[in-house]
Amino acid sequence: MRISILSLTTLFSLSLYGQTNHFGDYKGTFVLMDGKSKKIKRVNAELSKTRFSPCSTFKIPNTIFGLEAKYITGKDFSLTYDPKKTPLSKSAPRSWAKNHDLESAIKNSVVWFYQDVARHIGKERMKQHLANAQYGNEDISGGIDKFWLSSSLKISPEEQVKFLDELFSYKLPFHKKNVDILKSIIVEEQTPDYTLRAKTGACIYPEKKVGAWWVGSVESINKTYYFAAYMEGDDFKKIVKDRKQITRAYLKDYGVL
Repeated sequence: MRISILSLTTLFSLSLYGQTNHFGDYKGTFVLMDGKSKKIKRVNAELSKTRFSPCSTFKIPNTIFGLEAKYITGKDFSLTYDPKKTPLSKSAPRSWAKNHDLESAIKNSVVWFYQDVARHIGKERMKQHLANAQYGNEDISGGIDKFWLSSSLKISPEEQVKFLDELFSYKLPFHKKNVDILKSIIVEEQTPDYTLRAKTGACIYPEKKVGAWWVGSVESINKTYYFAAYMEGDDFKKIVKDRKQITRAYLKDYGVL
């Protein structure tokens, strides 16, 4: 890393409240956890503990659950797109309208792919896996193929980082090989100094408000940090464009990137 251990210690001893507000007009929160000390720093502490729909960040646990159920067989697992079975709305990304393997499905955040995975996992196994992961409110009452999409399942940004810490540290009751497959397909950036793994998510709520996530980890030789950013706004295109830039600004402020 391009920062000394002493500097990192100093940074973590400071409060985020005195730093630049990168959220601007967005209602937002940022959570950062030191994977070793478990110390957590927060921007907008109250919001960091509030539960929201995980949206497509749920593709992280959904991948693990699908692997554990042995429906997803590995990185080469693929599904054939059927436009008659799963017609796409005009606003859906055109990248969804084709066959996908596991890696392309998570990188393109393909909803129909992961809805198929959830249906094959089934209600009972899904409930058990969510309980094992202690994932948010564990509520799948919204329907097996949509409970994570502006529906019944809710999780807070602080719970997101704790879940990632437990999952990536192999502390949850899931097979190591399955966690390793997941970690390999969500690499966002790799440099000589660090590996950034992350997943986006965005939902449009019934009142037309947009909620947007970016969650993940930054791993170096001696340190691992877990982060979650959540923000709300009115313009879908703008917020999904801004979320990574805003999150990266906080990560850079604290010497993590």
